This record gives sequence, C-alpha cells and structure tokens, in this order.
Amino acid sequence: MEDELSISEDYDNYADRQQTLLWKAVEAGQEDTARSLLRHDFIRINETDYEGRTLLLLAVGLGHTNIVECLLDRHDIDVNLQDGNGNLPLNEAAGNGHEAISSLLLEKDDIGVNLKDGDKRTPLIKAASNGHGAIVRQLLERNDIDVNLGNDEGDTPLVEAAWNGHETVVSLLLGKTDIQPNARGESGITPLYTAAAEGHNIVVGLLLERDDIELNVKTSSDETPLFAAANNGHESVTKLLLSRDGIDLNVNCHGDTPLSAALDRGHKVVSELLLYQEGNELEHNGSIDRGYFLLSKALDRGLQDIASKILIAKISRNVEIPIGRSPLSWAAERNKTDQIRSILRIDTLDPNLRDAQGRTPLSRAAECDSISVVSLLLESSRIDVNNGDLDGRTPLSIAADTQNYAVVSILVTRDTVTLHSLVREGNLSSVEILLDNRYDINTKNGVGQSSLHVAVDNNRFDIAVRLLSRGANVNAEDHSSTTPLCLAVQQKRRDFAELLLDYSATGAYAVAYFPILQLDLSKGKITWEGCGVGWSMGKLGQDSGSVRYFSMLQESGIPDDGYELFQQLLAESTSKWLEFCIQFEDHLSHVRLDQLKSQGKRPETISHLAENALHIAQLRRALQGQVRSAEEFNTDLGRLHGGGKEQRAFEYIHTFADIRQQLQILDETIRDLLQFEFAWASINEAHKSTSLAISMKRLSWITFIFLPAMFAASLFGMNVDILENNPDWRWYLLFMGSLLVLTTIGWSLYAD
Repeated sequence: MEDELSISEDYDNYADRQQTLLWKAVEAGQEDTARSLLRHDFIRINETDYEGRTLLLLAVGLGHTNIVECLLDRHDIDVNLQDGNGNLPLNEAAGNGHEAISSLLLEKDDIGVNLKDGDKRTPLIKAASNGHGAIVRQLLERNDIDVNLGNDEGDTPLVEAAWNGHETVVSLLLGKTDIQPNARGESGITPLYTAAAEGHNIVVGLLLERDDIELNVKTSSDETPLFAAANNGHESVTKLLLSRDGIDLNVNCHGDTPLSAALDRGHKVVSELLLYQEGNELEHNGSIDRGYFLLSKALDRGLQDIASKILIAKISRNVEIPIGRSPLSWAAERNKTDQIRSILRIDTLDPNLRDAQGRTPLSRAAECDSISVVSLLLESSRIDVNNGDLDGRTPLSIAADTQNYAVVSILVTRDTVTLHSLVREGNLSSVEILLDNRYDINTKNGVGQSSLHVAVDNNRFDIAVRLLSRGANVNAEDHSSTTPLCLAVQQKRRDFAELLLDYSATGAYAVAYFPILQLDLSKGKITWEGCGVGWSMGKLGQDSGSVRYFSMLQESGIPDDGYELFQQLLAESTSKWLEFCIQFEDHLSHVRLDQLKSQGKRPETISHLAENALHIAQLRRALQGQVRSAEEFNTDLGRLHGGGKEQRAFEYIHTFADIRQQLQILDETIRDLLQFEFAWASINEAHKSTSLAISMKRLSWITFIFLPAMFAASLFGMNVDILENNPDWRWYLLFMGSLLVLTTIGWSLYAD
C-alpha cells in the first residue's frame, strides 16, 4: 500500500514539473518542447497562472504563432476562455494585429467572433480601432460576424475606425450590406461626427459618398458634424460638408452656431467659408456662448477682415447678454475708433446697451481716459450721457473718480444727473472736480430739485456750504414749490436753515396734501390712519382758548376747544386699553387650554403665569398714573379756562378709570390658573410617591429571594477546603434551599 502511494506522489510531482516546463516553453516560444509536452494527457491545457492567464492567451499575447498552432491541436482546448482580466484570445490577437494567429483562431468552429472582453469590446472593434485592415477583412468574411455590435457605450466598429482615421478599415466596413453608417452610441456620436471632429477628411469623404448618410445628426451635447469641424478648425472637412445639400448651417449648440464657434476659436479660413455660405443666418436670435455676438468674437480674436464683413452685413443685435461684452463696448475700451464708426452706422444697434458687467460703452471709454473715443461716441445723438452703469455710476462720475479731467471737461456739457448723485453720496472731492470744470450748479433733476435741495435732503452740510460758495441758487424751487430753506425747516435741520438764511434764503413754509376722496365736506372732517393733523386759529377771540392743536388720533376733526380735543384723547386711550384687555384675555384662554392638556406636567407654566401676574400689576400701576394725570390736567384746564366743561371731561376720565375693573378680572383669572396648576402639581407628586413606594416593596421581595442563594455561594467560595474533594453540586442546592426556608420562616414571623 505504501509503495502505491509513493508511486502516485511521484507521478503527481512529475506531472506538475511537466506542466511547469510547458508554461516556460510557451513563454519562450519553444515549439518542439511544447509539442512534446502537449502529447501527454495529464497536461492541463486550460490551466491559468498566478496572473490569471491561460496558455493560449500567453502565446497570443507574445505573438508565438507556432505555439498557438500547437495549442489549438489539442481537442480539449477552450478557445473562448477568458483570463482573470477578461481578455479573450481572438480579441487580443485582433487588437495586437497578429494576422496569422487570428486566422488560426478563426478556423476553430467554436470560436466566438462577437464575444466582448473585459473592456466590453469585440474582436472587430479592437481591430478596427487599431487599423488592422487584414484582420478586419478576415473577420468580415465570417457569416456570423455582427458588424454593428458596439461596446457598452454603443460605439460600433465603424465609429472606432472613423475616430482614428483608418481609411482602409472604414472602406471595408462600408462595403458590408448590413452596415449601419448612422449608428449612434449613448453620447449620440456617429461615424461622420467622429471623423469630422478629428479632421479625417478622407474618411469624411467615404461616408459622404453614401446616400443614406445623415448630415445633421446631433450628439447628446447638440453638436453636429459641421459644428465639430468648424469648432476644431478643420478646413478640408468643412468644405466637404458644405458641398452637400441639406447641411444645417445654423444649428444651435448651447447658443453657438458653427460660424460663432469658428470665430470664437479664431479659425479664420473656416469662418470665411461659413460666412460666405448661402443660407447662413448671420443674425442670431438669442445669446451666444459666453455672451459674445459674432462681431465681438471676430474682434476679440483679431479677425479684422471678417469683423468688417460682418459689420457690412449688419448682423449685430441688441440682446441682453448674460456673460460677455457687446461689440461697441469692446471697441470703446480698446480705443478702436474705426470700428466704433462702423458700429455706430448700424441703425439697429443700441449704443447704450450694458454689457454683462453692467457697464455702458461710454463708461468704458471714460474710465480709460480715451478722449477720442468719448468725443466720437458723443457725436451720436443716440448716446445717453446720463445712462449709468448697473451700479448707478455715470460716465462723468467714473471720469471724476479716476481724475480724467479731459474727459470730465467733455462730459459736463451734456450731463444733467451726476452732480445730484455725487451730492447724494457725499462725494465732495468729485463734486469739486465737476464744479471746477464749469458744471451747471443749478441743474435740476426729474422732480425739479437742484443739487442744493439734494444736499439738504441727504444731510450733506459740507457740500451745501461748497455749493453756496460756488453760487448755487438759494431760493430755487422744485415742482412742489419747495425751496431748500423750506426743506430744512420741514426736516428740522437747524444748521442748514441758519446757513441758508446767511445766504438770504426766504420762503420757509410747509404744504400738506390729503386724499380728496376721503374728505367728508359736510362734516369738515378727514379720516386717515397713521396721519397726524395740525392746525392753527387765524384770529383770537375774547376768550383765552387754545391757539394750536396737534393730534395723532386715528380719527380727528377740528375741535371747538381744548376740552373737546382732550375728550377725544381720553376716548382713544380707553379704546386702546379695552382692546389690549381683550387680547390679554384671549391669551389667558390659550394658557388655560394648554394647562388642561399638560395636566400640571409642564414646570414652566407656573413661571409663565407668575410673569403674567407681574405684567398685570405693572399695567395697573401705569393705568393709575394715567388716570391721576388726566384728573390733574382736567382740573388745571378748568382753573385756567373755566366754562363748566370740566365735569363732562370727568365723565370720560371715570370711563377711562373703569379699565381697572378689567385688569382686576384678568388678575383673578391668573390667580385661578395658578391654583389649578398647584393642584395638578400636587396630584402628580402624590402619584410619583405612590409609585416609588410600590417599587421599593418589589425591591425588598427580590432581595429576600436572592439573599439565601448569595449567602450559600459566598460560603462555598470562602471555604475552599470544602471543595478540595470535588463534592457533588447538589449539596449547594440543598444548602441554598435550607437557607431559603429558614429565611422565609424568619420573614413570616417578623411580618406577623
């Protein structure tokens, strides 16, 4: 028996050594050694090494044709077995251009010509992608080949060949009757698009020879073959595409056309090809990529000839640009006077259009201190000097801030708003620059206000002093006939009033306006919420009644005397206090509902109620003070003016004082709520005490039950000598049971 085992082990070791020799022979390309070893049946032909490779894949990868032939002679070889990386023999041979090996593999009946490897690519895709025409021809001779089978992204062999410009492979594939020349992958890429994008003009020509080729198919990014060729500057491809009827010249790819894309990239020849093509819509109905007009793109890329031709074609449009610059803005900033003249000749162009940064062309020129450009722009009657940037700055204010005095001297003759805005901002230095350049100091804005009005209205005292010293009209009136002095009096600015009076200002009065539709002429009364009314008696009578009245009441008429005004005040105060009491009562109702829901389980309720009680106490004190003040005022008023009307006023005061009863009711309600809350809290505490007592009783029972067991365990644990002879474990139970009985008897006697 031992001899047989020894023989078996020797045989296994021998077989392993032979298998190892075969791997070395295949790797070294030793055909004779490989053939000799492959005759043995114990050779594992489909074995994989530590890298997951099979013998066949190793030979294919190294290009050992003779070794591959030897391996294929074995009837048990699996020609479609993948290695650990998903590689297949035929796919590797086709991808690496091993024509002879591919031919040997294709002779096998069970070879899978449409299998995908770990990269999800078929043998035909790999051969076509790498331009191995002979292998592609071998594969196409197979009847079971699928010429349109793509990878996982949908890219077919024709797409791969077109992308890499393999003309022979493309020609072979197009010769198949079942080829799909317009097959699209997940990204929508077609063979024509890939060839056009890469500039493979011969491949593009082969594809365009087919009548069924689609010229304007869009990718997932809305690009067409013409757009890709123009964007990448491929002149020959662009010519080929433009020679075909039905080509779309105006495809919109995220706001770009083929022409705008070529201009944006600076491709002059391609741009000219597209510009002169019939059917090209030069006016784009929308914003172009990065906000440039076609003209801006041409100017920005230095394509002056094309820019001039575009200007002649009048293609510029006035669209709001999300990002970028208008042609006029670009030319104004760069002092391109010739281009500015050409642009201004376009009637459809708005010369005041703001760019993406909110700047106008004139403000750009003013900032750059370009006198020639500013003068040229001002020659156009369409230029609005007062049109400011998005931040409110005008060209004149920008020139003043940058101290471009020459530009300031040009702009001051036509500007009518900058001085007002600078005064409003308090920019004294820029104001002085404008005045030094003879700006009209008395220019008025849209409401007729002069710069002095604006200085008073915005509390710019230093600027007002400077304006007056420069000769500002101190008595200028706006559209409402208000002078600076009147404005200063209305706004209670004494320093301005004194300053204006020093310069002989006159006419300090105020005018009030009321809504006519709200007047009730029969009663001589106006109701206007939030308005204060003031009036004065024109002529005093024999009595010493009140002369001036000022009322901030919601509803107010002209009272006969001070008593009637005082009564209106008391009635209004009583109404406000009652309204407050109603709101407080509603608040306490909500507190009561919350109290019933919580059942005394919210500790903060007591503090909230105590806070409310404090508020009521403070309100009662405030009300008492108001009532006392009203009584004292009524007494003093009666002593001074008499007339017997003080008694009527006391009736209003007593009604006002009755508010104390409402506050008393609210106080009692709060006390009741506090008592309820204390009761709920007491009940909850009692429940907690009862629950705690029950828990303690249960704990006592548990202690009595486990006490004997714990005592027995501790006894055995301390007396180690008892356990020396390994006594029976039932002794522990007997001892524990005895203690439990004794404990129970003792507890019963104690309980009795």
